[in-house]
Amino acid sequence: MTWGRTSLPDCLPELKNYADALYQYSNTEPLRAGNDKGLVPLGRNRRYKRSQILKVETLQGNAIFCRLYKTDVVKFYENGMVEFEVGGWDSPTTIMFLQGVFGRAKFARYKGKIYYKQLSTGKFFLIGKNGLRIDETGTPIDPTPEVAKVLNRARWKDLLQKLKPFSTYASDMSKLLEPKSGHELSGEFDALVRTYGEEYWRGLLPIQIKPHSRLGVPYLPISAREIRYNRNNLAQSRAEFINRVLEASQTNDAEKMYPLLFTLQASASEQRWTGNGYVSECNPARVRKYLMELLKLEFCEGLFDDVVQPLGEFVADSNAKYFVNRKTT
Repeated sequence: MTWGRTSLPDCLPELKNYADALYQYSNTEPLRAGNDKGLVPLGRNRRYKRSQILKVETLQGNAIFCRLYKTDVVKFYENGMVEFEVGGWDSPTTIMFLQGVFGRAKFARYKGKIYYKQLSTGKFFLIGKNGLRIDETGTPIDPTPEVAKVLNRARWKDLLQKLKPFSTYASDMSKLLEPKSGHELSGEFDALVRTYGEEYWRGLLPIQIKPHSRLGVPYLPISAREIRYNRNNLAQSRAEFINRVLEASQTNDAEKMYPLLFTLQASASEQRWTGNGYVSECNPARVRKYLMELLKLEFCEGLFDDVVQPLGEFVADSNAKYFVNRKTT
């Protein structure tokens, strides 16, 4: 028997099958005292109680479970089957535990997901929310294919057509407007508040009169890190902004479009140091790209289709970011 070479200090034993796991369990002395009395530690370093080994009776027969914290990550069954589960914890600690217990070369982590590698074929299989089972030869049993979000081009084209008046206006106006410093943006926003009234901006960004902002100007984020926690009702703010863009496009009303363009520019602006201070850069291409991202975030459920991906390969779903805080099946 070898001991897993990972960054975990638990000194985990590398187990190949049920016989190895049963031997490890039978020849490991349980803890004798304390709150964890009776617990059988898995690692050679017995003070790490997060790693445990248990003997369990299941519907499939006798089994040995290797547990990390409260998740039974590796399960060895008497009939030769091995099951992997991550319990939603696709973390570096989890993959190091898997590598330590079942072999370093048999697992990989890609885009925050943990995969099992079938050494005989070199193919990778996701250990998803329902886990993954393999037989005694290492072949996955009924693996579940991954699903990726793919943009439906026809529906996307229809949406862009509805917004064409605003997108054309935004592109043309962005070419005319000079880059502004943060203080200039803030000053213009104060003027817009006086022109359109505080109630207008409260409806657009329902937080405060100086809405969620950088340098005191409106800001609708597209970063998943910022959107994930929906701080300051960002989802509601984005929905209201898009609704007003659609309304302005229907009427082709430039007076309604300008404050929306300002909000878009202020959100898309990038602060750059010039030597004389920070300048807010926002070229037409950046404005358009930012608008496209806002649209995909708002209408993601209608714009993207679920497409089954080939088994045995890593899957990078670049469109999953648009579904932050969305319940998907």
